Amino acid sequence: WATSFSSLPYVGSPITDNNYFTQYNRVRVIDGDGSPHGARDWAVFNFGPSNGQRDFDGTATSNAFFGGESTYSGGLGGLGGSISYGQIWGFSTENGWMLLY
Repeated sequence: WATSFSSLPYVGSPITDNNYFTQYNRVRVIDGDGSPHGARDWAVFNFGPSNGQRDFDGTATSNAFFGGESTYSGGLGGLGGSISYGQIWGFSTENGWMLLY
C-alpha cells in the first residue's frame, strides 16, 4: 500500500515519560512509505509521521514505527537506544498465543 491499510486512534502509552506512541494519537497499520521501492518500504505499525516521511529506514532514529523496511525493524522515535527489540503476537482459540513477527 502507498498509504496505510488502516488507521486507528491511540491514546494510551506504556511509556509515561515520552510521547513515542501518542504524539500523533493514532497508529497506522501496514503503512507503506509511498516510495517506488516496492515490498521493502512499509512498517507493520507506524506511530510516527504518515508514511514514515517516505523512508522508514532513513528516519529510523527520529520516527516511531515497528516491523518494516529492509534494514531497521523499528524506529527509535527519539528514545535513543532504549527500544531495540519487539514482537507481534496473535491469538486464536484453536492454537492460543503465537509469535507472528
